[in-house]
Amino acid sequence: MRLWTKRLPIESHVPLCAEAPVVRSLAPERHVWTVWSAARVVVRACAVRTAHAAGAALLSAVVAAALARPAQAQTLEVPRPRQGYYLGGGLNLLATDVIDHGEPQGLWFGSSVSARVGQMLTKNLGLGLYLDYGGTAKSPMSTELGGLALEGQWELIENLALRGAAGFTVLGVYDSSDPDAETSGAYGGGYTAALSYDFFLWRSDVSGGLSLQPYFGVRYLPDDTISLVTASFGVELMWWSGLPNNQLQFAPGEGYEKR
Repeated sequence: MRLWTKRLPIESHVPLCAEAPVVRSLAPERHVWTVWSAARVVVRACAVRTAHAAGAALLSAVVAAALARPAQAQTLEVPRPRQGYYLGGGLNLLATDVIDHGEPQGLWFGSSVSARVGQMLTKNLGLGLYLDYGGTAKSPMSTELGGLALEGQWELIENLALRGAAGFTVLGVYDSSDPDAETSGAYGGGYTAALSYDFFLWRSDVSGGLSLQPYFGVRYLPDDTISLVTASFGVELMWWSGLPNNQLQFAPGEGYEKR
């Protein structure tokens, strides 16, 4: 039985599905296509398009599933005073050594006031700002110094913290024996390492509170002409905000229970 045939011109199109590629006759005008051949091309093109779309959808689903992170329950902490935000300040005793053109000038003594503000980001790590201003003297010379620094702290053991700070420091040196003498000094980056301990004034099983914080630190201000090394010992009064109840883990029957 002879199949019905139709002669197709070179530029004629075979009707395909919506997104199937256009099929053009590659032979000269005398080339003859059968209806069944054209149908096979249409079906094959649609199948390829469908397979590609399904593969892309599957790949997208796999990638989305791989990247999606399951919701994690918030980590609860046992209540303790040294938690949350902190704010405080105090008085410090200073001992400085001014190094003028490489020559140490001996120990000069004085005092300063200081203030801190920050937050405990994790159980052990805290970050905040440290501000201080003070001076020392060794007749007839005297100094004024102050600074603002970014300070981090790491709680080594309960209530004992190792601190490190870096920031802007200013030093002025004055000679009281000569009113006409020019003021000398230095400014720039100052670096501090310190230890502190918090003695809390009430119960240690609650979050937040007030503490007296003894503090010992060493600051270094490097400069080509006048450098400074300062040791400070002080006591600060610190307020700790504590954590809200929904971030704390209580014993059964107390506050919020962990679920």
